[in-house]
Amino acid sequence: MRKTALITGATTGIGYELAKFFAMNDNDLILVARDRGKLSQIASEWRLEYQVCVDIIAVDLRDSQAPQVIMEKCADKEIDILVNNAGMGVYGNFTTNKLEDELSLIQVNISALTHLTKEISKQMIKRRQGKILNVAAASAFIPRSVMAVYDASKAYVVAFSEALAHELSKDHITVSVLCPGPTQTEFDRKANIGNHSQTKMTAEEVAKIAYRGLVENKRIIIPGTQNRLRTGTVSILPRKVIANISRKMQISSKRK
Repeated sequence: MRKTALITGATTGIGYELAKFFAMNDNDLILVARDRGKLSQIASEWRLEYQVCVDIIAVDLRDSQAPQVIMEKCADKEIDILVNNAGMGVYGNFTTNKLEDELSLIQVNISALTHLTKEISKQMIKRRQGKILNVAAASAFIPRSVMAVYDASKAYVVAFSEALAHELSKDHITVSVLCPGPTQTEFDRKANIGNHSQTKMTAEEVAKIAYRGLVENKRIIIPGTQNRLRTGTVSILPRKVIANISRKMQISSKRK
């Protein structure tokens, strides 16, 4: 029987590529994003190309009411797979960044993710099956001073996902968390991050690894050997040392 995947932030980057993998593997889709035009275009193309059902929900997850709107529009749907991919970043010093931008970040990266996971996991428990993929970042393990709120929000996603994986395992529900490093997406531009000389994976590469990891029920998915080495080092170094190393890497990156 065909399964249904709900994916937030589905019009660009990792979310788009993940949605495509689900469609290619014969899953129906519920695509969530702000841009109704892009959603409609993608839905029309994939209905024809992959012969799957594609529903769209155009909402802005910065709005605290958006998760409830999504749940109301999905009232008659059984969601088998939830992908909390939508996220936003704010770059710069915490004391000079706009408070409203950082509160919006918390709403999208933490509050909306938690709200959707709460409602959909309760449905999954009733059916005693389901999969959840939350998208964090490798920087959840290596906090950066100029991305303080963003990295803290992603650390929440990792901790939340790991704890939930334990809690829901008795109900045959798996929870995975994706922690990508630098990726070729629109994230840097939207977060006003300058061009840094970093090797970046493509969104398609990251999505392929994430999809496979979700199917294999992996709890933490870190694409890329360098990213896995960096995050693995974190567990053996004092947190103050990690923060200092992170800061020096950022300064070096800007000078290149």
